[in-house]
Amino acid sequence: MDKFSLYDLLGLLFPGLFFLYLFQLELNLLEISSFSIQMTLKSDWILFLFLGLLIGSLLYVTSFAIVQKKFFVRFFPVYHGVLRIYNNMPFMHDMFANTFNKKAREWTDKDVFIRKDSYDLLDEKQQKLQEDLQDEFYDRMYYELEYLAKIDVSKSFQSFYFFFRQSLLAAILLLLLALILFLYSFSHISVKQSICAIGIPLLFCILFTRLAMWYRKQMILKMYYTYFTHLNLTQNGNTATNK
Repeated sequence: MDKFSLYDLLGLLFPGLFFLYLFQLELNLLEISSFSIQMTLKSDWILFLFLGLLIGSLLYVTSFAIVQKKFFVRFFPVYHGVLRIYNNMPFMHDMFANTFNKKAREWTDKDVFIRKDSYDLLDEKQQKLQEDLQDEFYDRMYYELEYLAKIDVSKSFQSFYFFFRQSLLAAILLLLLALILFLYSFSHISVKQSICAIGIPLLFCILFTRLAMWYRKQMILKMYYTYFTHLNLTQNGNTATNK
């Protein structure tokens, strides 16, 4: 049986453990001892890890369902489409377009990578088609590199991206929970406690949003660099062999 990978730890387990830790901190700050989950790594570490993995898995699945929704992106922009990131980095077109379009024509008989000014001239339907084509190219590129075991660096960035994305969702849930618990116990807690209980998850929300988007951009950039190098070293993939 394979051991937990960095992807599993950062994408599943650690966000769940972060949620449990911050949840306990919130309860302590708001002095709600009746709900306290008195667990320690020493006495209940199996249950602690199980709950961490379970919660992390729920955060993982939920994040895929909401990160692209307009209401979520408006407040927590942790997901930009591949084409948008590509267009925001003009040097990528100058470096990758010729090589990638040659490969894209083998798959779709279309030029997938175009300049931003050309993309802006397209109507909404054509822009959507272009976005779908680039998403499809990215997915095929990803699985080809994974099959060839050439994706380790990019996947490390992806693992950190998932950690911050899932942890952001945990912080949002805890922020909402802090507001509810504050209303439950507002009569016997100080202003300082209230500010800390609400401010801590809010601060994590801001921090994780910025970090998640940075790692997503770097993940895509590393993926393109890796595939560009792979195609050039294997004559556009025709002589690629699995290691």
